[in-house]
Amino acid sequence: MQKTSRSIRLRLVAAALLTIFMALSAAGTALVLLFEHHVERRVVADLEADMGQLLAGLSVAGDGKITLARRPAEPLYAQPFSGTYWQIEAAGIIAERSRSLWDEKISMPVDDPGGGIHEHVVIGPQGRPLVAVERAVRVETQSGVLAVRIVVAQDRAATMAAVESFLREIAWMLLVLGVLLLAAFAVAIGVGIAPFRRLRSDLAELRTGAAQRLTGSYPSEVRLLVDEMNKLLEDRERAAERKRQRAADLAHGLKTPITAISGIADEFQRSGQASLARELHDNASAMLRHVERELALARTTYSGPAAVPTPLLPVIETLVRSLARLPRGRDIAWEIDVPGEVMLRIDRTALAEIFGGLLDNARKWAQSRVRLEAVTEGGCLVVRISDNGPGVAEADLAVLTARGKRLDQRQPGSGLGLAIAADIVEELGGTLTLANRPTGGLLATVTLPVE
Repeated sequence: MQKTSRSIRLRLVAAALLTIFMALSAAGTALVLLFEHHVERRVVADLEADMGQLLAGLSVAGDGKITLARRPAEPLYAQPFSGTYWQIEAAGIIAERSRSLWDEKISMPVDDPGGGIHEHVVIGPQGRPLVAVERAVRVETQSGVLAVRIVVAQDRAATMAAVESFLREIAWMLLVLGVLLLAAFAVAIGVGIAPFRRLRSDLAELRTGAAQRLTGSYPSEVRLLVDEMNKLLEDRERAAERKRQRAADLAHGLKTPITAISGIADEFQRSGQASLARELHDNASAMLRHVERELALARTTYSGPAAVPTPLLPVIETLVRSLARLPRGRDIAWEIDVPGEVMLRIDRTALAEIFGGLLDNARKWAQSRVRLEAVTEGGCLVVRISDNGPGVAEADLAVLTARGKRLDQRQPGSGLGLAIAADIVEELGGTLTLANRPTGGLLATVTLPVE
């Protein structure tokens, strides 16, 4: 313990370990809290959307009877105790409820019926904690004002599972980052104490008589010590001269020129800085790569309806021109059949993410032809992308759009393209289906609602 306390290197390493641990712990905690907040906001947003559907279909007769013309389309509301529930309460009585509640009810706390949307954490069926959003509305009936309370809730288990999964992934990333930071600190410590190694070498030369003064390039913090030691040497030399006046020739001989070592010292310092720079560069490259994580895929995600409708054909043509420059792109016959008047109120970037991933997948597997056609069917835009490649085993079709799933590791890419496309299409209220063509190859069908 005493030896450790006297070592500057070990003190610096201990300080680095403590600093890295505290910094990464704080960063990890902040990231987890931020992720949890984001997931909860997303859950609340989905619940508010379902509440909007309930409000849109809610009607109250003059006698106070409540009817629903339209119910939320989420299948989980129809599965008993699925963890996703809604109920409509009027005058303290459950007037309507989702099938998932069965014969249970969500006990809500007393709240201000001011008409706004409020959030609560309550205990639901089977004693499970729920995130609940509610809105109270007042309706005029024949018997007076009727207070109607609409509640939509979801089990917090899904949110906590997502947070726990994120925590496990971020823990490994932070561990790797901590190791790299510690290595960088070790290099920095080595560079920092290099002047002391030079000082020890110079002192050895003084002790052996190879030098008379401490010279060379030292940092300002060490320079003060060197100057004091040089002054001490001068004092001792003067004392020796007074005592040895008859040994002037010997004293003169002791004043031989000091061998310059500044160039060697500078070269050592430069090599140390370069090593540190390489370590820091390697550390930055490891993060971006997941989130990054993951926490995307940044992956462009859908950012909501575009203010101005976007023509589909120019987006497809731009994508095809870009893909044609990639390997095998010029060897493929690209057949595009998209009416010029097709417009979508979708951000151009989101469209590029959807069809870019699908077209790129077709490019990788097509033998000689990729075809994209767009038609309007029943108020929806249907875009079909087909290729004449080998297709996919029927058992693997369902997992093609899984995040990061790659059926052939020999093909370049991260496996996120189809997953991102599926996520954006789903958020737009559309569907993405994959199927094998009878004549061979894969057929991707994107169905999007149009105004």
